[in-house]
Amino acid sequence: SEGPGSHALTISPGERILWLLVESNFLEVSMGVSSRTEDYLEEIFSFRLEGRPATVTALAERLGVAKATVVAAVRRLVNLDLVAHEPYGALHLTEEGKREGLRIHRRHALLAGLFSDMLGMTPENASEVACAMEHSLNDDTERRLFALADFLYRARRAGWPWAFELQHALSHPCRLPRPLPVLPLGEP
Repeated sequence: SEGPGSHALTISPGERILWLLVESNFLEVSMGVSSRTEDYLEEIFSFRLEGRPATVTALAERLGVAKATVVAAVRRLVNLDLVAHEPYGALHLTEEGKREGLRIHRRHALLAGLFSDMLGMTPENASEVACAMEHSLNDDTERRLFALADFLYRARRAGWPWAFELQHALSHPCRLPRPLPVLPLGEP
């Protein structure tokens, strides 16, 4: 089967996350941590994907917070057994931390892909909205969104006219019909 690195098949960033979802078998790990703690895990995971060491200084710069704030968050992550940290050294995700980081990263990528590829949002706006929503998704909602994204990408790839019509309509929201409850009083 052809994966995201295949030269025979060109896929969008949104479709890449579908491969990640399939390959990770929808890891169902939920540590019950705060959304801010999940942000730290996601960033440490991102550094790992980039092949860069995650340090307190690098996290503080990327997240726009003080080093002391990062140190406090790292202590929480260490206490939760999600991160190993050598004093003044790099941060390393534990196996549990890797699973949790992947879960948050995967959800962010799924949402951002849907918002940018299907809804026509700018990548920056899509990422910002995805960041706000990724923490509140449960596993069932994630699976349903994955199924929707997979269906829409397959329909578009197959050239189904309705898929392109839908994408066009979604990129011009003012042309979409409005539900009755949102119409101003007296408007047909």
